[in-house]
Amino acid sequence: MKKHLDLYTLCLLLSATLSSLFSQNVAINEDGAAAHSSALLDIQSSTKGLLAPRMTTLEKEAIDPAAIGLIVYDINENDYYFYNGVGWSVFGQSNQWWKIMGTDLANLNTGNVTIGNGAGEQKLHIFGNAKITDSGNSDGKLFIGTTTTEEINAANYSLLVGGSGIMTELKINLTANWPDYVFSDQYRLMPIHELERHIDEHGHLPGIPSAEQISKEEGFFVGELQRAMLEKLEELTLYVIELKKENEQLQEEIAALKAKIHADEQE
Repeated sequence: MKKHLDLYTLCLLLSATLSSLFSQNVAINEDGAAAHSSALLDIQSSTKGLLAPRMTTLEKEAIDPAAIGLIVYDINENDYYFYNGVGWSVFGQSNQWWKIMGTDLANLNTGNVTIGNGAGEQKLHIFGNAKITDSGNSDGKLFIGTTTTEEINAANYSLLVGGSGIMTELKINLTANWPDYVFSDQYRLMPIHELERHIDEHGHLPGIPSAEQISKEEGFFVGELQRAMLEKLEELTLYVIELKKENEQLQEEIAALKAKIHADEQE
């Protein structure tokens, strides 16, 4: 009879303990501290963590029904997911502004994305500097307003702009073979009659690409064309200096002839 009484007493104590346990906040820790009043479950540790259920993406998607707020760790995506009532979202995506789409990070909001301290005025507004570098399998290219076909054709270029541009200054870093050689004593200036013949035969200045060539190559290099145009300008300067010398010589000869005629008339 006493054994039955002890067993009955133990059951009462266990029932009272469980009732007390589930009616209050629960703490799991190593120092016996009470749970915080705002938490049903308060876990504290400096050596251990909380391990969520780990499963594959297929296993995660197969949970049906899934409770709103259900948390699992996707071992294929290597990230924590929670169920938002419609589908599975990575932690931090409850508002659906940012979303993982395959290997891409997509922004789905209808406003602007701002980097830095300021109010965005465009779809992407950066307050500060931006840098694109070539590392690993990245080629460090920047494409603006382009199509895939244009990007393929511009494989050898770092910047491709499918449209016009406006700027306050443009610097072309081209220093090699700058046309100061035109003013060297060793430079052969094409005689005027040869220049005239070249223009008659080809319809453009020597060293300057023709309209047909520019059309065929779909444009021209600004730095190279500037160099070629400066070369022609310096050659033109030499032509002008040469014509000036010839004109001065003719003026001297005319003055001499006038003086001789005047002297003959005085005799």
